[in-house]
Amino acid sequence: MPTPDRQDREQGLAGYGKAYEIIAAALQLAVAVILMFFLGNWLDGQLNTAPWLMLAGLTVGFAAGFFAFMRSVQKMARDGNGPPDKTTKTPNNE
Repeated sequence: MPTPDRQDREQGLAGYGKAYEIIAAALQLAVAVILMFFLGNWLDGQLNTAPWLMLAGLTVGFAAGFFAFMRSVQKMARDGNGPPDKTTKTPNNE
């Protein structure tokens, strides 16, 4: 049986895994928006269509990033790695 000190340390390390998943999901959203913005901006310069392709890139980037973000959040919730459910009884909210 693990000692209480070791259990606390293992639970703390598990928190890093949760944080990593949340940060990765947020980065997916940000990277998609930024990449599509720059792609649209570059295409506007090549085709002299400013600002339409940049706006289209922002829209597509936001939609794709949000879709990926929501998929990641749903996966975390399904796997039990999301934030705790407020209706669940825990020792602190009895």
